[in-house]
Amino acid sequence: MDSILTTLAMALDTLPAEGRVMLLAVLLSLALHGFTRAADNGRDVSLSYRLMYRKGALMALLLVPLLVYLTNLQMPVHVEQFVAFNTPVPAYVCAAVLLLWLAGAVVQLLRLGRVVRHTSLEAARGRAASAPLQARLTHWSKRLHLQSAVEVVCEGSSRPWHTFCGYRRVRIVIPAAALNWPVGVTDVMLLQQLAQIKQGAWGWLLFARVIRALYWPLPWVAVLARQLAQMLVLPADKLAAAAYRDAEGWQRDLRNHDKRLSGLAAAVAGRGRGERLLLADITQARQLQPPEPSAAEQARATVSVGEQTFERRWSGTKARLRRKYRDPHEQAYWLIAAACVAVGIATTLTVVQAPPEFDPRFLEVKWRDSMVRRIKDFDDDAPQPEEAAPAPESDSG
Repeated sequence: MDSILTTLAMALDTLPAEGRVMLLAVLLSLALHGFTRAADNGRDVSLSYRLMYRKGALMALLLVPLLVYLTNLQMPVHVEQFVAFNTPVPAYVCAAVLLLWLAGAVVQLLRLGRVVRHTSLEAARGRAASAPLQARLTHWSKRLHLQSAVEVVCEGSSRPWHTFCGYRRVRIVIPAAALNWPVGVTDVMLLQQLAQIKQGAWGWLLFARVIRALYWPLPWVAVLARQLAQMLVLPADKLAAAAYRDAEGWQRDLRNHDKRLSGLAAAVAGRGRGERLLLADITQARQLQPPEPSAAEQARATVSVGEQTFERRWSGTKARLRRKYRDPHEQAYWLIAAACVAVGIATTLTVVQAPPEFDPRFLEVKWRDSMVRRIKDFDDDAPQPEEAAPAPESDSG
């Protein structure tokens, strides 16, 4: 394992910092795209979970490579003898790929800028709506506690849409034929657009298109951005239904709304006017929602406990425990974090000379012998008791 890490770090050391970041971005996009199936697996996975995972994945595709490049993050691999592949070929290849990517990214961003500008100009060409329609817009804006300045205009489109036209200024565009529609139908139309504005759906759409432009060579990133654009309108539809505060009236007006929009000719929607940055059609986006259980399935689910089999009861118990102890939103962020950490470590390895081993020579001293000698020396140097004085010689004789 150490030899594999060393070889991989030596190979990565031949790349410049830009090459490492490009490799990290490609591998991270593959990992996040692969985890999409894990995020969408299961019939009980909510729409908010899928939507939040895609938002987090697109944010990670922008923030993680930028953070690694700015901080020059590197994971050292210590080796006893420093060895490196001395070849300039990977650096030349990275320079060519970087120039190609920059050229394509600039072209894609300029094209996106033209689309955004064209969308704003199309909204500016609309004529102001009638006073009663403006009053209904004000009423529903207060109901949703919307802080942005919103105005509604009429234009020859086949469905309603909106776009930002300045700081906290939004313009809603509705079909010109809607001026003659019943109040309930126009209320549904305005509420859906205001709910999308409340949740910032158009801003997330623009962010997804920017990430798609930056990752223009990778088609799987475009798939994530397209799925996010299709799912953004579904939570807003639920918010609009809740703000209506009349479930039966909402369903009735919603059916009339869909019927009248389907009657408009699709060719009216900007023929020859160029591409516009619009959210997905709500009628088409509803097809992404999981189907409601049929009456037969509901009847089978409401069977008495005595008639249920052990497997069905056990599966229901596991489902309740999973909903109780597992937060799907937390699971989505753990998937994104695991992909970022794994790819970040794998692409930031670098070879570093290992420091010299610590040689504790003082530990080789035999402290017992040293202490014994010191005690012995201390005993030798200690003052000795005086010997007995010799007896004086007698003078006898």
